[in-house]
Amino acid sequence: MGYRKALEKNGIAWDPAKVKYGDSSMTRGYDACNELLQEGVTFSALFACNDDMALGASKALHQAGLNIPQDVSLFGFDDAPSAKWLEPGLSTVYLPIDTMITTAIDQAIRMVNGEEVEPIPPFTGTLVLRDSVTTGPYFKS
Repeated sequence: MGYRKALEKNGIAWDPAKVKYGDSSMTRGYDACNELLQEGVTFSALFACNDDMALGASKALHQAGLNIPQDVSLFGFDDAPSAKWLEPGLSTVYLPIDTMITTAIDQAIRMVNGEEVEPIPPFTGTLVLRDSVTTGPYFKS
């Protein structure tokens, strides 16, 4: 839904042919990227729902003879420890997962103890730009 809202906000039409669903694994990232390539879908950037899928897509792009980011920019989500070790380094979104887990567990314990709980404020991700994306009008330093 976030993808569709961002497209709409930027005046870009939704194209279901450019979306593949997966199970968050490297294997599915690899397979989904290969499906896009085999179906002749054209794209200059690929956003994966997590870094593992982006790593799988990276292999598919490489095997297809495409260079990251010269031919296709690649973007993941969750800033896995391996993201910075991919060559080129994977651009991604960092989320404070440890803080999110601790906050959720603390909230659950308060609820079990019958204590009053306040809504948890939203957590904010941080854009981590590495070398897997080209810079352009959307990525200003």
